[in-house]
Amino acid sequence: MNNRLKIKAIPPVMLLCLPAISTADSIQNWQLERLNSPTTQQLSSEKDRVFIYDGLYSHQIESALDKQFDRMENMMFVRVKVLQDGVEQILEDDCGD
Repeated sequence: MNNRLKIKAIPPVMLLCLPAISTADSIQNWQLERLNSPTTQQLSSEKDRVFIYDGLYSHQIESALDKQFDRMENMMFVRVKVLQDGVEQILEDDCGD
């Protein structure tokens, strides 16, 4: 009986988390927005910190670094995607070795 109460309590809690679940595209869009057009609050939060951008394309990163050169020390890029001969590949970042 006690187990049934716990099982019944899980779905409402999970429903509260649903708005936070995003698609890969919306996460990438959020990262690109922060990378290219950060808010004043985001810029102030970067002081003495590094923001890790995950899964962006190399051309997106190159463009942002050209435009946001003064913020470069606050950026780290992992799982960078590149297109080679029409095939998407992920560059190894060697962070785990």
